[in-house]
Amino acid sequence: VMVCSATIGPYKGRFLRSFASYVLNKVDIITLREEFSQNYLQVLGVNKPSVYLSADLAFLLEPDSDETISTILESINITPMNKPLIGIAPTAMMHPSLKRQQYIQLMAELSNFLIEDLNSTIVYITNTYQDKTITQSIYQEVKHKHKVRLLPAILSASEIKGIIGKCDIFICSRFHALVASTSLAVPSLGIVSYSKNKFHGVIGEMMGQKNYLLDIDDKFDYDWFFAELKLKVNDLWNNRDLVLKDLQEREKIVKEQVLLNGNLIKELVEYSL
Repeated sequence: VMVCSATIGPYKGRFLRSFASYVLNKVDIITLREEFSQNYLQVLGVNKPSVYLSADLAFLLEPDSDETISTILESINITPMNKPLIGIAPTAMMHPSLKRQQYIQLMAELSNFLIEDLNSTIVYITNTYQDKTITQSIYQEVKHKHKVRLLPAILSASEIKGIIGKCDIFICSRFHALVASTSLAVPSLGIVSYSKNKFHGVIGEMMGQKNYLLDIDDKFDYDWFFAELKLKVNDLWNNRDLVLKDLQEREKIVKEQVLLNGNLIKELVEYSL
């Protein structure tokens, strides 16, 4: 048994920690997608399996063809003339300190800011079906609806990744959408409202984008957060060429780390035979 490219914990309560330690010590191999999990296994007392630091499997997902992506964009009235194109992927997973309506207002105000200051076209990307309703609610609150497009919520992962790859910058509250954008070297800003260790371990440390992650935490203050968000967006926009080059270099290294999983699976199967 192999636990493949995982994030482990943190687990609340003595029982869950003990149970996790018992189960994980029964497997043969564990590969992890960030250093937090590697350190946390030591805290749990998991010392019997072979443990490797790899990377998230989703980095290997290929975007759909340019022809397919162009057809999808044309269907929502986006052409190469709609520049800059900024992708936004909201989330329905809220931090307890942030109310749903506050988040809707935050993303709508951010969209207005991007349209007014950068004359951008916004494309809202529903990365999971769970986010469809809140994405539509955000759209209803935006002032400049003629500059906003809604991507259909029925697209495949490879189609979504292809759309993200056409964006000049990407602003996202969903982890795997950020994996998609950074693996395509699209300058990205992550709004972290859940699974902080995963965002910071993979996107912050492994992809070197810790300056472009903004956490929603227990001390959340709307006015401060929105001001900080605008500052980070401007910084990302002004430095997008440097960020792109950095992501291109890191993406090559990370893909090699992901492929480690395939080699380990091959060895495990051959040993079992």
